Parts: sequence; structure tokens; C-alpha cells
Amino acid sequence: MKKLVALLALLPALALAAETDVAPPAAPEAPKPAPSVKEQAGGFGLLLQGWFQADSDARFNAGVTKKDFSSNGGGGQPNAGYSTFKIRRSEISYDNTLGGLFGYHVMVDPARIQNGNVAVPAETITCKAGATAGAAPTCTAAATSLGVKDILQDAWFSAYVLPYTELRLGQMKTPLTMEGFGSSAKLDFAERSFLGNNFGNQRDIGLMAASTKDLPFVEYEVGVFNGTGQNVYDNQPTKDVAGRVVLKPIPGVSVGASGAIGGTFDPAFGGGLVKKTKNRGGVEAALEYAGFTVKGEWMGGREGQAPDAAALVAKGGSATFYSLAPVGYYLTAGYRYDAAQYGIWNLVARYDHWDSDSQTPVSQCKGAPSTAAAGAFAGNARCVKDTTVSVGLNYEVPPKLVKNVKLQLDYYRNNDDARDVSADEVFFVTQLKF
Repeated sequence: MKKLVALLALLPALALAAETDVAPPAAPEAPKPAPSVKEQAGGFGLLLQGWFQADSDARFNAGVTKKDFSSNGGGGQPNAGYSTFKIRRSEISYDNTLGGLFGYHVMVDPARIQNGNVAVPAETITCKAGATAGAAPTCTAAATSLGVKDILQDAWFSAYVLPYTELRLGQMKTPLTMEGFGSSAKLDFAERSFLGNNFGNQRDIGLMAASTKDLPFVEYEVGVFNGTGQNVYDNQPTKDVAGRVVLKPIPGVSVGASGAIGGTFDPAFGGGLVKKTKNRGGVEAALEYAGFTVKGEWMGGREGQAPDAAALVAKGGSATFYSLAPVGYYLTAGYRYDAAQYGIWNLVARYDHWDSDSQTPVSQCKGAPSTAAAGAFAGNARCVKDTTVSVGLNYEVPPKLVKNVKLQLDYYRNNDDARDVSADEVFFVTQLKF
């Protein structure tokens, strides 16, 4: 009886213990990390730029960025400028990933075909009247073609089999210069600098390893390329090597360098027996703080050249194969103001210089004045020596009005230091990017 009473007394305690003996709540799931580059979904992209460009003197030719000046208006007469509307870029791209480890990217730019030309074979037929009255005319056909730039810009496969690294195989930009390797949609001005266009902004076919965006404090790209340029196969065994590395110790500060070593055996250069060298090396730096931006680059190179003609050798030219020593540099400063619902304003200024051969002084490139002889190399490839001072205003339209639209208004003061010819230039650019 006593045992039964004791058991009954323990029942409430056992019931209370059973109620409190429950499993602890499950721990909350750890947040998933942000997707890396290889996990992000791809899709279509578009960069469309419509320009109005006006120049005060069509005689001026400031290198690759203005190479159409001499053929547009004015007939080469002093103060005979020109103006034109044009579609500068119409880049259409598509990229995607395959299983998280592989991907691809393709971009074409139909605007590379200018003035309606199409690269198709054509024939020029010339007819002469018959030798005697009533005789049939004699006609001959000469094959010709319309030369245009290829619209295929990028086409590569990607693999993400190494940590923080994307491997690309195909056609792509070579990793040279900050401005040249960067996106055309993010330029401070309508056109890149002389350095950015002559040394950078070049495409080639090859294999490149590039850091992904989630790698902290450093960015790098290094690759092996044909060295023959965009949409051109290699015709010899040697390859070019190009690379770029940028250190980013703190947000808003970057310091880097890029360079390339290579050349080709061009059949038109020494009968294909002499390697036409093409080497580059340069540095870059950028600082962004409280809306202010300062950035600049310097790069020099060596470019193989065939011997000079006998007449130029007599004036001091080279009777053997030699190298030009091109040099370019620029400095850009700006201030960016975010007016919130009224858009983003960016005021920029740039000093830009290009010298196709730093070994040849300007004095040897001057044209013939009325009281002295012309420089020995006037008009030669050694004598492309240009300086441009530019100011610009960029405006990013607020998304509530229209998304992904930027307007640019630029003024360029161009000077050909060798020919003492100057020109004023104005650009108005409307850009759509998504």
C-alpha cells in the first residue's frame, strides 16, 4: 500500500518531466552566399550610341580616333570643316552559363559597317569604243572588293575550373591599358584617348585567364594570342603574350601595369623572313574620392619597320630594319554629382598626347615654311605627333524617366604638333545600354 501511494505521488512529477522533455528548435539556416560570376544568369545586351559630330577643319587628322577627317567635307581646304550624324556603336551581345562551370559570350556590332558598304566581291567593267565605225565595243573586267571592318567583335567560350579565374578561348579584347580594356559604355568622353585606341581597344584570337569579380584586392588578365588582330588567323608559329595586373588596396584606389611581347612574320615585311616586332609596356592609376576622380596612363612600345627608301636614307633614314618608339599618355580629372531623382552629372577634363616615334624630334617633322627646308621626316610615319585638350559633361537620365540612358556633350581642341594644324571638335552622344 505504501508503494502504491509513493508511485501515485510521483506521477505529477513524471508528467511534468515528459512535457518539458522536447527536442530543441532547429538552428536557422545559414544565409546562402551571393552567386559568383559563373552562377549568374546571362542574356541579351545592347549598347547603342547615336552621335552628332562637327569639326572646324577637315585637314586635321589626329590618328585613329579621327582618321575619317581628311575624307569628309572641305576637300582639304583650310577652315573647311564638316558635320555628320552617325551611329557610332550598335553592340548586340548574348552570354550564358552551362552547368555553372562553362559559359559563352558573343557580340556583334553592325555599326562597324560605315556608309552602307558591304563586303562582297564586285567587278569593275571598262568598255572602249570599237576601232571602226559600227564595230562592237571592247570590254574588260577587273575584280575588286569593298573593304569594310568585320562586325564580329567577341566570341569566346569560358571555363571556371580554377578558383577566382575565368578561362576564355576565342576572340576577345587583349588586356592592354585601363581605358582600352574597359567597356565602351563607361567612357568619360565620346572617344577613347590616343593611348586607349592605339595600344588598347584591340581584339585578337587566343586563350586568356582573367580574374573573376569576387577576387579581392587584385584584378589580372594574361593571355596568349595570334598577334594578327581581329578576325584574322595566324600564319606562323610564334604567338603574342599580353597581360595586365591591377592592385586595389582600398576602395577607390587602383594602381596597375600592362604589357605585351610579340610580332608577326608578314610576307610583305622582309619577304616573311624578318619578324615585325610589336611590344608594349605601361602603367595606370586611378583615384576616386567624394565624387572627385583622377586617372591617368602612360605606355610606350616598339614597332618594327621596313628599311626606308633610298631618298629618305640620304636624309638620315634607316637602310636596315628598325623600330618606331610610340608613346602615349593622358590625364583625366572629373567631378561626379548625384542629384538623386534629377539624375547624375559628371564634369570631366582630359589632356591627351600621342607620339608615333618619340625618337624623332618635332623639328624633323615640320613642313617647309617659306624661309627654310622641310624636316627630313615630314609626312613620314615617324611624325604623327598630336595633342588634344578636352572637356565634357555627362548626364545619366534618372531611371524614373527612362532607364539606362546617358547623354554626353564634349569639346575637343586638337593640335597636330608636326604640321601646326589645329581643329575644334564637338560631340553630342546619346547612349542606351542594357
